[in-house]
Amino acid sequence: MNNSNFQHKWALIINPFSGKNRKQNQFKKLIVALEQKNIEFTSQFTEYAGHLSVLLENLLQKGFRKFIISGGDGTFGDTANALYHQKIVAPLDITFAFIPAGTGNDWAKTMQLPSKIEKLVNLIAKGYTIRQDLGKISCLNNKQIAFNHYFINIAGMGFDTYISEKYLSHNKTMGAFTYYYYTAKGLLEYDNHEFTIEYEDQNSNWQTVSGKLFEVAFGICKYFGGGMKITPNASPISGLIDLTIIKDVTKYEGLSQLPRMLNGAFIDFYKVETALAKKVRLSAPITEKIQADGELIGFLPAEIEIIPKAMNIVVSEKISF
Repeated sequence: MNNSNFQHKWALIINPFSGKNRKQNQFKKLIVALEQKNIEFTSQFTEYAGHLSVLLENLLQKGFRKFIISGGDGTFGDTANALYHQKIVAPLDITFAFIPAGTGNDWAKTMQLPSKIEKLVNLIAKGYTIRQDLGKISCLNNKQIAFNHYFINIAGMGFDTYISEKYLSHNKTMGAFTYYYYTAKGLLEYDNHEFTIEYEDQNSNWQTVSGKLFEVAFGICKYFGGGMKITPNASPISGLIDLTIIKDVTKYEGLSQLPRMLNGAFIDFYKVETALAKKVRLSAPITEKIQADGELIGFLPAEIEIIPKAMNIVVSEKISF
């Protein structure tokens, strides 16, 4: 078999369990739109956790170098991990087009992707790409063994890991409203935790923040939780982590700032610290979890850094950050 026959053909990988694919069969509209645009492709569905990595490696072995991924933010994060854990092809020899089909679709907001399938397919046909940064987290698994995890949007710890574990891991039935409902509910329940954050700033100086903190977010992109602008200074092509540290806020202060998270205005609150960082180190006196792209991935201590220009992604030629 001549592998070069597949290098200009797209491989479509669909997560049928993501929000819009599961409830609205959005992937069927995608398939029709690709056929109408005469884009040559083959399609496969993920069937279980970790299957995307298996599919990607099999398709790379066959010679595919262009992939359309239909799913949510967690699926896109899985793609980044599959890309950097495979050893078959250099990561930058591969191109990805992402079709947002999840509950929150936060990555797509920073990337300014249109919501209509036909417009997304037009972008694929045009083929304009950028090289997006990825985040790399070195942390511990549940057996206390160190491993590396990659993220494409936002990682965090504190309040968001509490919400992810208690509510969002099994219940996203209300669409994007799910995030707002459980955020407000969780604010009334959550007690701030002790953390130590050490980060290397743009001038290569190390800074330390420690004590009781509400939330710490590490942004490649700007949005999480269904549209909350938690890291408003993030750029996915800057080579830097946008770090947001929300300190020991009271429950009332948390609730009062919640509406201001929608446009990023909360960062001027006196209990919020922001920075652009090259590297971040995280620790805590008790066992604490960390999440990335909406999925709980491991435990502290952890270190976060950037892989600059790590992933070729189809976007609009009019995009700006």
